[in-house]
Amino acid sequence: TLGETYEVESEKTEPHALKQRAEPYDLRTAPRGVLIVTAAVDVQVDRWEIGVWGWGRGEEGWVLDHLVLHGNPADETEWDKVLLPALQATLRHASGATLKIEASAIDTGGHFTHFVYEYVRTREARRIFAVKGESRDGQPIVAGSGMVDVNANGKVIKNGLRLWRVGTDTAKDLIFSRLRLTQPGPGYIHLSKELPPEFFEQLTNEQRVEQTTRSEERRVGKECRSRW
Repeated sequence: TLGETYEVESEKTEPHALKQRAEPYDLRTAPRGVLIVTAAVDVQVDRWEIGVWGWGRGEEGWVLDHLVLHGNPADETEWDKVLLPALQATLRHASGATLKIEASAIDTGGHFTHFVYEYVRTREARRIFAVKGESRDGQPIVAGSGMVDVNANGKVIKNGLRLWRVGTDTAKDLIFSRLRLTQPGPGYIHLSKELPPEFFEQLTNEQRVEQTTRSEERRVGKECRSRW
């Protein structure tokens, strides 16, 4: 029938395969090749989860840390108390130098959207940005930005914050393909043996399925719980 969907192919990166190729570098230490460090923050009901990544030439990437910081995101005082020290921390570089987190992105999805807005609004000068995922087909990873209203202490501030849109399907496809690379170099993702087992489970939780209908052929993916 019109619109009927047929599954053609299913692909999934297995966690044990990534564990086997994990490397013996210490977390919170940037190996040679890392030039810049960024962070991605996911806000949950009782915690913040932070992925700290190092980047080198050709977008070669290193997972430098995966933090789970327990606290109450509904308490405005805990954002600076719990989250900010992690974003301001420095990392040791293999050369002996120290690196700081140059930019951080906080996901605005979930129950704490306006808490993220209010927190980021006064900290954009510190390169802490608010992001929102968009799953429409064909969206670029950086899908643009726009000004949004912020409800600060009961007062609406018109156009108070720049919100960056992220093409999540495109980003997941890119990450998926790079996890399948087998040789270090441009695009390769390095993983530390010190990362906990649940990190690898989350990282490979999404399964990409190719489906076809009478009108189109496309790739779709199940929900991914990975924290980037």
